[in-house]
Amino acid sequence: MGFDPLRALGPIGLPARAGIELGRYVARKLSPEPETRPQQQPQQRPATPRTPARHPANPNSANFNVQPLNAQATQLYNAILAYPDTKANPAQARQIAREVDSASRAFGVDAKVMLSILAHESGGFDVNAESHTGAKGLGQLTGTAIQEMRRLSYDPTYDASYRGNSEIQHYPDAEVQALVERPNTQAIFQRLGAREENRYNVRDNIWGSTFYARIAMDRANENRSGAAIVLGADGMMGRYNGASSSERAAHSAGIADAYRRMFNQPIPSTLRPTV
Repeated sequence: MGFDPLRALGPIGLPARAGIELGRYVARKLSPEPETRPQQQPQQRPATPRTPARHPANPNSANFNVQPLNAQATQLYNAILAYPDTKANPAQARQIAREVDSASRAFGVDAKVMLSILAHESGGFDVNAESHTGAKGLGQLTGTAIQEMRRLSYDPTYDASYRGNSEIQHYPDAEVQALVERPNTQAIFQRLGAREENRYNVRDNIWGSTFYARIAMDRANENRSGAAIVLGADGMMGRYNGASSSERAAHSAGIADAYRRMFNQPIPSTLRPTV
């Protein structure tokens, strides 16, 4: 035991000890207690999101940034690439399938028949096809055909001198008329008519060709009220107007052959347009 001077003082040292202890007690009470800080948890970095490998936004995906095709467009896409004489690459086939699907729904034309028309007209989906007469693009559009589209869409920029008094100025089917008289639809026909090179544009050519196919089908059937369209020897030949019977038969046979080669079945004999 060490030497304690207060203890050595005996009873005299008790009051002194008591004072010292009291002083220590008061000092403890008056001193602020050390602040207890909560222990910080290590921050966890959020996990980096991973895009699924087959998602269109994944740069490793084969279909990077490409919207998927619906069921009908997928069937058209496969038919284009399977066509024996196809000249379309996969990117062109995708665009053709998407636009044919959309335009056919809009104008009430059977999508498979429309695809067969384009296959026959362009010699196997050649987007740069040009005939000896100057017809261009997938649907082999001519200036005469484009004038007809612009007249029937009541294009306000179309030269009124082309509008014969004997010709109706609006398409007789109300739903088709509402579609073709929209400014954005009229703009397609305006672009096709502005420069011949514009007829190679895949989207504009398909929309123009599909509208003209609907005109030709209704006119060839001498029925523009939306009744069943009769295909066959004379079915699509309204587009030629003055074509001979042999030319009409050859053209229809070419469309039917393209249909069979793409879809492994005969072309339907009748179609009913739905808009």
